[in-house]
Amino acid sequence: MFPFNIFDFMAFGAKRLKSEREKLIEELAPYRDRLIPWDKEEMSLLSYTIAEGKTYKDQYGKGLFVSIYDEPLMAYGFKTYGHKKMKRISMAETGNHHMLYLDKHSHIECYFNNQLVGLYKAPNLFYSPRKRLLGRITENGGGDYRSVIFKDKELASINPVETDPKFNKRVFDLLKSNISREEQVILMTMTFYFLIQEINNFK
Repeated sequence: MFPFNIFDFMAFGAKRLKSEREKLIEELAPYRDRLIPWDKEEMSLLSYTIAEGKTYKDQYGKGLFVSIYDEPLMAYGFKTYGHKKMKRISMAETGNHHMLYLDKHSHIECYFNNQLVGLYKAPNLFYSPRKRLLGRITENGGGDYRSVIFKDKELASINPVETDPKFNKRVFDLLKSNISREEQVILMTMTFYFLIQEINNFK
């Protein structure tokens, strides 16, 4: 489904990484065929509600984020390892996008449709592949709301995270109206990892 040449240099072991990635891809297969095509409009419809979510002792998990209308929008999966070179592998998929996150303890490599787009570091800082700070997710006000900043521009405001909402609460409170293709890619990459991390309480 995706070429593996970008992983050839990985110290985790190219064969094992390929195998673990393929397992995650297979785990998301039941969700994948149900995902509706993703466009800018879907970003505003994304909710905190997770359908068919499963976790096992914080080591493995998967789920399906739905829209405020219960449409399947984004599938995710992750697996945590005890390896010194690889802490965790996470994935997020929409109907036409694939994101891969390789947590290597000191930073998280972020791939969008198989291209390295940046590095995530605590606390929610986003760097270019050349390690130049580009964006961040910051607390806004009393800490309940978050702002997604990219190149000193606010792309979105994130509503307070709810792990078990009583209704399909929107993820985004505000979105930049004239968002560019680059900004949309970064917003999806940053926000999806943030959601997976918050919902599953990554350590």
